[in-house]
Amino acid sequence: MKQFYYTKLYRRLFMLFSIGLFFGGYAKAQTSSQYSFSESAGTYTAISGTTSTATGDDGVQDGLPIGFSFVFGGNTYTTFSVSANGYLKLGSNIVTGTPNYDNGTHFATTTVANSNAPMIAGFWDDNGLDAASGGNIQYLTQGSPGTQTLTVQWTNCAFATGGTGPNITFQIILHEGTNVIDIVYNGISAPETGVTATIGINSQPGDYLSITPGTPATASSTTANNSVNASSTSILTSGTTYTFTPPAGCTTPPVGQTTASVTSICANTSFTLGVTGIPVASGYTYEFQSSPAGANTFTSLGAPQTSPSFTIT
Repeated sequence: MKQFYYTKLYRRLFMLFSIGLFFGGYAKAQTSSQYSFSESAGTYTAISGTTSTATGDDGVQDGLPIGFSFVFGGNTYTTFSVSANGYLKLGSNIVTGTPNYDNGTHFATTTVANSNAPMIAGFWDDNGLDAASGGNIQYLTQGSPGTQTLTVQWTNCAFATGGTGPNITFQIILHEGTNVIDIVYNGISAPETGVTATIGINSQPGDYLSITPGTPATASSTTANNSVNASSTSILTSGTTYTFTPPAGCTTPPVGQTTASVTSICANTSFTLGVTGIPVASGYTYEFQSSPAGANTFTSLGAPQTSPSFTIT
């Protein structure tokens, strides 16, 4: 809860200017679980961009430019890495080996050394990309500064490690400014059993938003679904769009002023303190404090309350 602290100094009323101190402990980084999730029916538009060298079984390419600053989980990134297994990682290089292909163990792990967070998983499994079968990853930054997008596209991402057979095509799109994430699908080429994939976002080890396709799709920050199947072409059809929207960022509260219902204080006379110039809304609490003239020690006049007024009797 946000708290505003006020003080009465003898017969003059003023606001104790310590908002930075009291709010400093309140602000915290955004996490995946705070993102909102929505599903919509859009249009899949293929790009023609730079082709990544991440191919074959478990291929990766690190240090690619986003083209703008992108904020995810409260941190700012300018580079990304891609994996043939169906996900991208922001910032540092991909941890190879089992953390690269074993989504069932490593998507929700809390162990930093075994995590590829911060990551966005479009369809993460032990997949493969075969160039001879048209499998590849392409990426393209486009648009005007301030509203650019980065589109990363997996084409014919095969459910088998060899990169051939039934596959899925999809894009992960990062939006500059809003920091919204879209995953747009172009469908499954043919049903395949035995697929146990992961779809979702993971901003830090142990913090995630996991998606289960359906009618409608659902999101969970407490149970990771690492068994998304591809047994039907009726899911993730062309144009299916999953959108992840970050929570509103923290802001610095304005400096307000205390007010009083009287201009002078007399013994045995009640009066009311109030505040102006600050938000009066749900989620805030207010605490009034007093101090003798010339002192820097304050005593609470009462417990924090939801009302921005306080009556002294």
